[in-house]
Amino acid sequence: MRHQDLFHGGVPGLGMGAPLFPPSKSQTTATTQRYALPTSAARDAGWVYLTPDPEIAAAYAAMYPDGALYIAEPFGPMEPDPMSPSPGVMWRCRAARVLVPVIECVTLKSQPHLIEMALEAFRTGDVSDTDRKIAAILDERPWMQPPGWDTALCTPHV
Repeated sequence: MRHQDLFHGGVPGLGMGAPLFPPSKSQTTATTQRYALPTSAARDAGWVYLTPDPEIAAAYAAMYPDGALYIAEPFGPMEPDPMSPSPGVMWRCRAARVLVPVIECVTLKSQPHLIEMALEAFRTGDVSDTDRKIAAILDERPWMQPPGWDTALCTPHV
């Protein structure tokens, strides 16, 4: 990965040059908001979120129905995401465009390492909102749960 690569996980089927608009402009209702925890701040629907970490973007793509992973570039200025776990990990902008489609369909089943990472986070107690969101998805889809998955470790969501 080059240092300037930024990744976005979300709506599937976009080609090179396709615009990425925030949900408030695209009017999409298929967002990862349904997996937001009651105690977590909701993502602002007026932004497009980007990250230099393809694993984070893939986790968000996996939460979207048949979501895809893209290398993207922002239109206009970016700013740090106030919900970023550490500086430089998450960014937001008002719009972006797809540079390269990376993975056409990211699912938790096709990316089992995301599930394993969440499971390990629960075992060690180092749990992020993304881990909890993956846990919520696994609670809804028991056939995807890896061996050793303990639903008692998961925080229920509303």
